[in-house]
Amino acid sequence: MVVQKRGRLAATAVAKGLSVAILWTTLAGATVGNEFESTQASVADGAQTEQAPACGPAALMNRTCLANWPEYSSVNASSPEECCSLCFADSKCVGWTMNANQAPPCHLRPWSPKEPNPKPECTSGIFTSRAPSPTPPPPTAPAPKGSKNVLFMVVDDLRPNLNVAYGQKYMLTPNLDKFASTALVFRNAYCQYAYCAPSRNSFMSGRRPAQTKVFSFTDHFREVGPTWTSFPGLFKNNGYFSSGAGKTFHPNLPPNYDGALSWSDLSEYPYINQYLDGDQCPKDGPGFEQWGRWCEVDDSRHEFGDELTANNSILHMTAALKKNLPFFVAAGFHRPHLPWSVPKKYFDMQPPVSEIADPKYPNTPEKMPPLAWHSIPGPGFPTQWNVTLPSNSTAANRRAYYAAVSFLDAQVGRIVDAVDDLGVADNTIVVFTADHGWQLGEHNMYGKMSVFELATRVPLIIRDPSRPESHGKVTMAFAELVDLMPTLATLAGIPLPQHEAVPIAGISLAEVFADPTAALPNSTKPYTLSQHARCWKDTHTPCGTTFNVHTTRVPVGKGPHDFHDMCDCHFVRPEAIDFMGLSIRVPNFRYTEWHPWNGTTLEPVWEQMTGIELYPHANDDGTSFDDFENVNAAGDPAYSQTQKELAVLLRTAFTPQGKL
Repeated sequence: MVVQKRGRLAATAVAKGLSVAILWTTLAGATVGNEFESTQASVADGAQTEQAPACGPAALMNRTCLANWPEYSSVNASSPEECCSLCFADSKCVGWTMNANQAPPCHLRPWSPKEPNPKPECTSGIFTSRAPSPTPPPPTAPAPKGSKNVLFMVVDDLRPNLNVAYGQKYMLTPNLDKFASTALVFRNAYCQYAYCAPSRNSFMSGRRPAQTKVFSFTDHFREVGPTWTSFPGLFKNNGYFSSGAGKTFHPNLPPNYDGALSWSDLSEYPYINQYLDGDQCPKDGPGFEQWGRWCEVDDSRHEFGDELTANNSILHMTAALKKNLPFFVAAGFHRPHLPWSVPKKYFDMQPPVSEIADPKYPNTPEKMPPLAWHSIPGPGFPTQWNVTLPSNSTAANRRAYYAAVSFLDAQVGRIVDAVDDLGVADNTIVVFTADHGWQLGEHNMYGKMSVFELATRVPLIIRDPSRPESHGKVTMAFAELVDLMPTLATLAGIPLPQHEAVPIAGISLAEVFADPTAALPNSTKPYTLSQHARCWKDTHTPCGTTFNVHTTRVPVGKGPHDFHDMCDCHFVRPEAIDFMGLSIRVPNFRYTEWHPWNGTTLEPVWEQMTGIELYPHANDDGTSFDDFENVNAAGDPAYSQTQKELAVLLRTAFTPQGKL
């Protein structure tokens, strides 16, 4: 394909899979450039190609106004030129996207969905022409004899804040306590990216972020792996009844929760992930925080999406038994994701605010490179560099988070009890985990969006009825969410797909179940890997989740290129990311490097360093949220040899040859 570029008109060809994406921007009032240059772009066989249109008086690449907000209008357009022209003429539209396989294909997007701001003097767009998703293959054979059922429960924003499993005695989680006493608890389990969409695209596809190319909320793994076998698809393709409910895949990433590529009998059992009226802090409740971050809800008047997910998951297990098929049932729970909107009775279970402990170290870690820190609107207050939240605010927010976890615990209990009630407990593997952790005031941070221990460490509890030697045990063996797919395939007794162009990542942890207490952190896998992007706030709009004090979606960056006030790249495409943090966790240490990002190769610029972090973890048994990563030891002569060794290991591990 030959794409002409006028001025700084840019075109990007995505040749992996069957897609070509063209991005360009017009600037109102600019002078038309008189130079043209041709750029060759290779395209995979079967890809559809388009020539970049000339829309508006001139073209100028300016990703500042690249629109990624949800569309306010979807209209018919016969070509990218027409879609671009419709946006250019619309006073509200700052950007558009067009997908040749959608109807209507042209989506107009605003500068800000919340503010009546004037339209900037630019219009940008993305056109994608993709071949339809391939038809999912039918099961090649009935499920192998003796295959076990799998109940997979995944939670949003849950750090290991559980009583029995992770030693948090103040937590009220009786159902998960009971479950943990019959299962194997992994104390050293980690996500690969502490953000919803990238993490879920990783473990639900069985690949690492470097393979999925998903680092924000703009992309999904099917763009590079249209024929990859997904986590639920693995079971579906092996004769299982595969069904899901709630937030398993990230909504619309991939589209339709991956549809028939992952799920069975969608016409009879459609995929449902729904927020109900109790989920968005209705203001008629007895307790309502002014910012809408948490509320005590009257559950006699309101319903909750997580209750619906539990109902549907029980329905799906029952349906599989009626079909006489083994099942893979996935249940995705929203809470404790914000807002912490749950029935009042779960708030009443918690101690009063005056008895809720603050974090021991609420300040930004000492000697930490500033771009490692992330500013997110802490519930009620936007967090600022080295400005901690008032104690009473922190305690109130913690109490609300704990209430949301207790509400979640009740839903988990309903599903786990149903496994017993249906008479399949002796043949069902039950898994409980989360997409990433959460910082709850530690490090002067709220939320995930970092590579700190509290953001990357997740609860992971697995009960295999055929491995009684693991029941009620705790293991310190390292685990990653990307290991879930191979581990559960091994435990369930089904084969992993062979000869896929991009092989499934991770390893099976099945051997840990044989003797969990003997499995030292380095006996099965020597380290875990996590990463997270950072973007300049002043060159990306919208950029992330830092808003002004009125909670509107207006960026509040302190000025050009401020390392102390960066964003999480929420709506920034991979080629426009500015920096990437790459972190390796080994026994006794976490080591992190921050590098500029090469938007062409989608790899770190290893020759340039923006920040280094080294945090000792000696005697860390996985029960403390306070005692580690408070002082950066990078550069400390006492750790110089350790730092050198981990630098080599990190760079080896983050190359294709070094990944576990």
